[in-house]
Amino acid sequence: IETIGIDDWQLMEFNGTYKLVKIVRVKGDSYLGTWLGLESLLEPLKGLDLGEKGGVYIVTDKGFPLISTDESRRSMEILNHNEFIPGTGAYRTIKDMDSEEKFLVVADTLDNLPIYFIAMLPETAIFKNLLSFRKLIYFIPVVGLFFLLVYLLLIRRILFTPMKRLITAMKQVSRGDLELRLPEDSIQDFNFLYSSFNDMVERVKRLKMNVYEEKIMTQKAELRHLQAQIRPHFLYNSLNLIYNLAVLKDFESIKEMSLYLAGYLRFTLRNEDRLVTLEEELNHIRNYLEIHKIRFMDKFTYQINGAPEYNGLMIPPLTIQPFVENSIIHGFNRKMEQFRIEISIERENDILLITISDNGKGFSEEKLREFREKAFEDADGKHIGIWNVYRRLRLQYGKRADLKFMNQDPGGALVMILIPLEAELSGLERSEEDV
Repeated sequence: IETIGIDDWQLMEFNGTYKLVKIVRVKGDSYLGTWLGLESLLEPLKGLDLGEKGGVYIVTDKGFPLISTDESRRSMEILNHNEFIPGTGAYRTIKDMDSEEKFLVVADTLDNLPIYFIAMLPETAIFKNLLSFRKLIYFIPVVGLFFLLVYLLLIRRILFTPMKRLITAMKQVSRGDLELRLPEDSIQDFNFLYSSFNDMVERVKRLKMNVYEEKIMTQKAELRHLQAQIRPHFLYNSLNLIYNLAVLKDFESIKEMSLYLAGYLRFTLRNEDRLVTLEEELNHIRNYLEIHKIRFMDKFTYQINGAPEYNGLMIPPLTIQPFVENSIIHGFNRKMEQFRIEISIERENDILLITISDNGKGFSEEKLREFREKAFEDADGKHIGIWNVYRRLRLQYGKRADLKFMNQDPGGALVMILIPLEAELSGLERSEEDV
């Protein structure tokens, strides 16, 4: 009893077999003992199908085998080879180094027992009944992927392809292709969209043609109105000057005056609606200024600083003359030593800048305020010429075209005409954006 101990299960060997022994003190020096054979513990587990190399073992806490359901003890050799020690974990996977076969090892103990139960199962035994399930697991994603691809193809056919066709068509129309039409689609909803899109493009095309025709008519009307503004007193003064030159028998001046006046009238009175080159406009201004130079002699001079690289630039006719005419009417004074007008052409970034300046008295504060507020047409219609120029520039080039008015230091007026160079300066072919 002293060797075995009291109240605890002890493992003991009897005639080559191992027993679990427990002794309990009953009363005084009386003891009650029992033993349990390990075979009886394994008996309920012998019916388990753990595969050819599987088995259940009872071992010591050091891993020493006591008894097994595996008569070949092959599984125990595999355990020992993998240095499996009970108590290091409930579950573990080990490998047979000879066959590379994997095994699942489950180890557990009962309370107060000095032994461990170890079950060792080959993975093949675990999964052999799951083969059909494994096939199903592999099959389901494949089938799911197949149906997903079919679904995506249908969605593409039903939704994405027609939508992409519609978006592409809208982009082409936005670039100005108003001849594009979409064919009918098998999907009823998109067929309605396509039909509506075609109707919209047709309406835009007709509207653009109407705006285009209205723009032409507006430009014609404004140009005719500007042409009709030739002041009678200018013609009278010019003819009277020719008469006085004839009285003085200054025939050279008469020839020059006649040529300048003829060129001026030819440019001003022509009924063509086309644009003119910047060079033609400057030549017209030169004729106009030469007439005044003959008239006022040394009291008047001018200078035109052109830019030959922009001579071919197309602009509306009579763009510069109203401002030159206003400079002479409002700035010239015979009491001045000499009145001077300067016209300059230069480029600032993507803007062509036409500047008309003089050394006269400049604009009054009231006129500057009116011009800066674009109030060009007053109650008496005195500034209708400037208004016409402004309107035709906006029709031709959009909102970036502009007029600016200011006074110079120490004196004189300055007008700037701003023309965007990136616009298509081909005239009436330009789109109506920003009109």
